[in-house]
Amino acid sequence: MLIKMQIKRMCLRWQTLLAVLIGLLVVVIQALTINQVNATRGVNNAFLHLTGFDFSGSGTTIYYLILPLMCGLAASSTFQEDKRNHRLSQLLSRRTQRQYLFSTTASSFIVGGLVGILPLLIEAGYFFINFQVTNAPTGRDHQIISPSGWGYNFFIHNTLLFWLCTILIAFVFSGLFSLMGLVSSYFEIHSGVETIIPFVISFITLLAANLTGEIEASLYYVLTPTYSNSYSYTQWILLGYLLVILLAVFGLTWRQSKQDVFN
Repeated sequence: MLIKMQIKRMCLRWQTLLAVLIGLLVVVIQALTINQVNATRGVNNAFLHLTGFDFSGSGTTIYYLILPLMCGLAASSTFQEDKRNHRLSQLLSRRTQRQYLFSTTASSFIVGGLVGILPLLIEAGYFFINFQVTNAPTGRDHQIISPSGWGYNFFIHNTLLFWLCTILIAFVFSGLFSLMGLVSSYFEIHSGVETIIPFVISFITLLAANLTGEIEASLYYVLTPTYSNSYSYTQWILLGYLLVILLAVFGLTWRQSKQDVFN
């Protein structure tokens, strides 16, 4: 099956391994830079120290900022590589162009998603072993999510399920970041540029949000669990980004399916 073959191929690329290593480095930074008083004596709760949850650690700030770059590096270059290595003509001799584009899109989404969440899952394994995996404490000193946040009640009453929800969101958007790079490679751009396109787009949303004062409108902000829950409506911004990216990916993929891929 072509999708399985593409996934295996992408997982073994050095770029994918590098992306995972970068992610692992960031979660290690998180573990080393969180408030050690809380981590060793004050708060015996795994969730309050995770990347994206404990904002006293540098990893929370770094991880979601470079996530688009990690995903672009891992899974955005399949189309460019197939053209450059003359593999595309071999694949299209056995399959239709639509089948090839579908398999490439699906495999890029899956690998990008896995790259985005694998370091977070490994980090969670470490903290789940060393700290209690219980619902987060509700005291003011431990309030990492604003009571006005869309996920506050969810976080307080079933923290594990809330964390799994953030992992699912990270997986989906990591996959979409990879696809943003992939569909950009359908245009005449220099080889390799597609890997940084997702980061550039994400950074533009961050810059625009800072310039306008609407900080919650940036992709970086709405993907970071603690930051995205500072307002009651950021889930709609998240949904908006999801729909816009999906429409762009499907539209550009459909456009490419109507053209000669060798041009």
